Amino acid sequence: MASQNLEEAFFKENDTPHGLVKRILYKKYLQAYFPKTQYEKVSYNYKTIIIDGFSGAGRYGNEWPNEIEKYGSPLIAVMVALGFCRKKRIQVNRKRNAGDAAENVSIDTNVVWGSDPSTKNPENELLEELKVKNIRTGIADPNCDIHMYFVEKNRNNIIKLKCNMELIIIRFLKRYYPSHKYGYAEEGSRTMFVIDTEPFSICIEIKRSEFSSFDPPSDLSHRNTRSLTFLDPFGYTHTPMERVQLFASAKGNEVLINFRSSYVNRFVSRNPGGVIKLFGMDDLEKVARLYGIERPDLEKNDDLVEFVKSVIRSCEPEDRSRFKNNICKIARNYERFLRSKIECKFLQSFEVVDEGNTTLYHLIHTTNHPKGLEAMKESMNRCSQTEGEMQMSDYQVLRKGHVLNFGNKDKHEQVATVIYEQFAGRKDVHIDKISAFVRDNTPYVYRKKPLRILQKDGRITRVRGRNGELQTKNYNFSDTVE
Repeated sequence: MASQNLEEAFFKENDTPHGLVKRILYKKYLQAYFPKTQYEKVSYNYKTIIIDGFSGAGRYGNEWPNEIEKYGSPLIAVMVALGFCRKKRIQVNRKRNAGDAAENVSIDTNVVWGSDPSTKNPENELLEELKVKNIRTGIADPNCDIHMYFVEKNRNNIIKLKCNMELIIIRFLKRYYPSHKYGYAEEGSRTMFVIDTEPFSICIEIKRSEFSSFDPPSDLSHRNTRSLTFLDPFGYTHTPMERVQLFASAKGNEVLINFRSSYVNRFVSRNPGGVIKLFGMDDLEKVARLYGIERPDLEKNDDLVEFVKSVIRSCEPEDRSRFKNNICKIARNYERFLRSKIECKFLQSFEVVDEGNTTLYHLIHTTNHPKGLEAMKESMNRCSQTEGEMQMSDYQVLRKGHVLNFGNKDKHEQVATVIYEQFAGRKDVHIDKISAFVRDNTPYVYRKKPLRILQKDGRITRVRGRNGELQTKNYNFSDTVE
């Protein structure tokens, strides 16, 4: 069976709870990412770039569901972008017409994405849509505020992705903006769609290419560019570190990687060279010194295998209790290599466990902006099925009968205890320090409720200024509970 058929069969017949959760996590983060990078109040214009290095077909089967997360990652990104632009314009108009009751009629900002199922393949569906009303036009200027690149190597997947993408665009515009048209151009291995009539400024490029051959956009490292590169490969060695570095070369670049930690653990003996490239072990002599082991004899495969295993499964004695298996140690060491190779201030990881209760892979996100970390932690927290951990388990859902819950998992009392233990006895602590501690050093998401619990218990009090007035953002932490 060809690789694309394997992928399609897996998606259609074996779509797991963790697969759904992964797509929900991606959707939720994009729903925060577009507003933060395209917000109208900033005094300068950001360009937002989304890159999907392993796009797939975007949709599998005959269904056109209304839920965004039931589609593949490229359609999720486009749907969220279109929905954001529409919602933003509606909100602007509401503010502009706030005093005019006739103009300020409530408009639902939600978008209906679903359509009737079809027995036709995407190509024939598209032909029918174009026969009814062709709203294609030429492309005058592909320079848009939001630019999305979808990379896929498989020819059949590319054909389906282009058709699915255009069908989504056509149906969205016909439903909500019937006078709008979209730009279309096809040249060689690249297909481009442009939606640039108000309120949109979106360019979509679909490229048939291996991720290993796809060059980063020329403006990826520009000062006013903000980018998110999503790498969700079907294999475990398709994202060598030297390629990841190219897409995370500037402070405004973020990466979300599906790091297939269990596959690395399982197949390292078969392909130690691939794992070396995956981790970016450019200088084996330097790595050997860093880990206190002998440099391998490259002429002896067994020697190389043992060297790589020693590096990727290494763990300090005091940290052994933190990692339940070699797979989690491998993920931790990959994170260390990743931090050393790219410009990354914050890194957040999400563990996925399979139906057999074994770690399957880790979703790893890097960013240099605290707001990016906050948004990703919020997304991971909502998708986690374990309080106090960033983890999703098919075992808990399929074997133990736990119901998927996408609400906040944090117990406010537990978070309050963690905050108190950190700041006990300290005076005049600003709320920003408290929120930064929770954000950067705990698995929790910052909320105000834990502070209210601490106030009620007498463990913190508001600071009084020189005139006796209570400060709103500074707290004194008691040594003991009064």
